[in-house]
Amino acid sequence: MRLTLVTETYFPQVNGVSRTLGYLVRHLIDAGETVQLIHPDYGVGGSGQHCQLVRSVSLPFYKELHLPLPPFGDVTRGIDAFRPDLVHIATEATLGLSVLRHVRRRRVPVVSSFHTNFDQYTDHYRVGWAKGTIWRYLRWFHNRTLETYVPSWTTIADLEARGFERLVLWPRGVDATLFRPDRPGRIEVRRALGFAPEEVVIGYVSRIAAEKNVAYLTEALERVAGDRPAVRFLFVGDGPARGDLERRMGARARFAGYRSGEDLADHYAAA
Repeated sequence: MRLTLVTETYFPQVNGVSRTLGYLVRHLIDAGETVQLIHPDYGVGGSGQHCQLVRSVSLPFYKELHLPLPPFGDVTRGIDAFRPDLVHIATEATLGLSVLRHVRRRRVPVVSSFHTNFDQYTDHYRVGWAKGTIWRYLRWFHNRTLETYVPSWTTIADLEARGFERLVLWPRGVDATLFRPDRPGRIEVRRALGFAPEEVVIGYVSRIAAEKNVAYLTEALERVAGDRPAVRFLFVGDGPARGDLERRMGARARFAGYRSGEDLADHYAAA
């Protein structure tokens, strides 16, 4: 099978969407499928044999996010030349919309996936007034694909209530051989971060951004610290809200930044 995957976020960006799609691409290639990958140009080169990079600009209020810039003539010509059996659109912004319109005109089968709780984005970035318009657009977008892959039953129920159709569960797995609490590396991580062996450490692994409910998290952890002053905190990840979180959590917390692979697993086990 020849599959075109279109996304507005990919490696080296660190987020749930980019990691999920990275695993998907790796699995497809290992299974012998041919994958055309279309994503923004982050200045680090392509991500595979059939990779097509798209010029983009970072958003002023969220430097980690890149918005692909039209026109997308090179993209659509690249898709036509690749001749995919199926197109999977993972994001719904300018690039995803352009590809959706193009492949529907070409009568190429197209599916999509839903990754982002836009309610939280609109609330935290002061565009709550646009929430209704955004949901109408998302419903229009996904209902024009054959299927939409969704990460949980809860999300499926929410989207069905909003009028989304043909939703398919696409759950995420965990490598239990890699992520386990008895990893020997946890001891060195705790030592390097200054945690005593007997100290209780609460861990948080995520992008540190407003839409991840960081304000609610901080309030909850401050209450924990008030009730149990000896508890320590470990934050793994980065994002625009990190600075404020560091100031509020103070010396009782450690921030490890982005981690991956064995190192990430050791940090999980250290909590």
